[in-house]
Amino acid sequence: MKTAIKKGAGKKATPKNSATARKSAAPETAVRRGAAAKPAAGLDQSALQTLAGYSLRRAEVLMRQHFTRTLADWDIRGAEYSVLVLTVTNRNVTQADLGEALNIKRPNMVSLIERLEKRGLLERRVHERDRRNHILTLTEKGEALLTDIEAPVQRMDRRVTGCWSARERAQVVALLQRFYEGGGADVD
Repeated sequence: MKTAIKKGAGKKATPKNSATARKSAAPETAVRRGAAAKPAAGLDQSALQTLAGYSLRRAEVLMRQHFTRTLADWDIRGAEYSVLVLTVTNRNVTQADLGEALNIKRPNMVSLIERLEKRGLLERRVHERDRRNHILTLTEKGEALLTDIEAPVQRMDRRVTGCWSARERAQVVALLQRFYEGGGADVD
């Protein structure tokens, strides 16, 4: 397989006299004061929206929800998808390599690999030069699954980020990569 993978509720009822009802009945007041538009929950989040971490977290939750819905029929989680892609695009990859690349702790990586192995998507072989490590490879079933899910994942990613132009999308991706590859500034 090549590096570029080919193949392939209702509203809450609120009493009319409650503070919540009064608050939600006058959203224009918040706008006049210069606050950010209120989301469906009716909470003013403008103080948090100035924090990069808050916005990153909100974006991550949104992407994870879309990803989960997109791949629900295949029962594949985000971390599992990442493991499958990195395994097929990197020769002689080990469990430790994947854990480091994806920032997944060893115990969590062990259970993730075991789940993929039990489903028949991945197999481990003893490393030729370092018998303590195992080389991971996709099985035919794993490659077929990855082929099936690649197009839906790409479509979902483009749909969810459709609020950006191609240039903006590339810029956001580059900024995020610079952020997580640099590890952020040292904590005081």
